[in-house]
Amino acid sequence: HVLGQQCMFAQLLDDERQILNVDQWDGYPHSRQAVLDQLIAERIDDTVILTGDIHSAWALDVAPDPFSSAYDRATGRGSVAVELVTTSVTSPGPFGDAADAIAREKDTLARLPHVQWLNFRDRGYLLLDLDAERARAEWWVVDTIAERSAGERLSAALSTERGRNHLVPA
Repeated sequence: HVLGQQCMFAQLLDDERQILNVDQWDGYPHSRQAVLDQLIAERIDDTVILTGDIHSAWALDVAPDPFSSAYDRATGRGSVAVELVTTSVTSPGPFGDAADAIAREKDTLARLPHVQWLNFRDRGYLLLDLDAERARAEWWVVDTIAERSAGERLSAALSTERGRNHLVPA
């Protein structure tokens, strides 16, 4: 099952678990909960949420409360879907230099247990390959956005197997 939409669905909260961006699904918690409730009540597995519009790349497990003991980052227990977020192709990222972006990546990974991977530094695109047994996502990044270039490289690849609702390195 694929849900394509533009605003980040998974929770993106600060250290006090306060909403960082009310223009994402965090600003509409009852609507997000209604989607999660339907996935749970109808036992809808294998849901991949595709997202953009945040100028960064993310791979997340989607759990009703990723901060509770009901969710386990290592195994994905408690996750009901996965979310794949593509970065912008040419627009600059949300943070200045690479060192700042790397520090923010490390902080975010440490603070948000449901984030399996992220990249604040690079621009590029997401390639998604779906079949009956798994979904595989590849984040490709370009060498530069300052000039025309054919240079690109694979930044990360993650996948989820049928019935798992959990992202792992591919």
